[in-house]
Amino acid sequence: MANYDALWQEQLREALESNKITYNSSQIEQVIVFLNLLIFWNRKHNLTRIKPEDFIRKHIIDSLSLLDIVNENRFLDVGSGAGFPGIPLAIFSTCKSSVLLDSSIKRCGFLMAAKRELNLNNVVIECINILEYNPDELFNVVVTRAFASLQKILELVQHTLTDRGSIWAMKADITQAELAAVPCGYEIISTARENFEEARCLIKLMPFHELK
Repeated sequence: MANYDALWQEQLREALESNKITYNSSQIEQVIVFLNLLIFWNRKHNLTRIKPEDFIRKHIIDSLSLLDIVNENRFLDVGSGAGFPGIPLAIFSTCKSSVLLDSSIKRCGFLMAAKRELNLNNVVIECINILEYNPDELFNVVVTRAFASLQKILELVQHTLTDRGSIWAMKADITQAELAAVPCGYEIISTARENFEEARCLIKLMPFHELK
């Protein structure tokens, strides 16, 4: 089996510095452990189709586009899947509490293994359908990545938000038809990063604001 540790370290340090993200050696090591764990679990559970040589650019740095948003905020990652964006954000953010939610037992098994191996004390894993999830404390920030249409996201997660809360949906692309179906306030934000080729966008949904 190929060893990607040296490649990942080089790619990660370069990308973090290019994007002016502060880091320490412990965080670098956590990412390497996490990605090796992902490769191991991916053999049986098909958690990602991205090639290991692209993990840093297409998974880690992409997830960290939300870093400034979750810093100092308790956040909920809905449909966390293979841990993106939740795990990278938990590693690099100053957030002291985050919830990674997924309805799949196998994916949650991976998330729990990652939490344990990386010693992420700021992470709680919830294996439940989002519609059945009723948190004791509502969230100001909810994040999703390649999860559903914007209208569907609103329907599924609005009940987890405070009245000042917002949903940050990471999308590979967005159509005017999808935007037209959004019944609340929204903002379209670029997530352009250094050395990141794909067109990406971030949609901030504000359920308790009037339609833009």
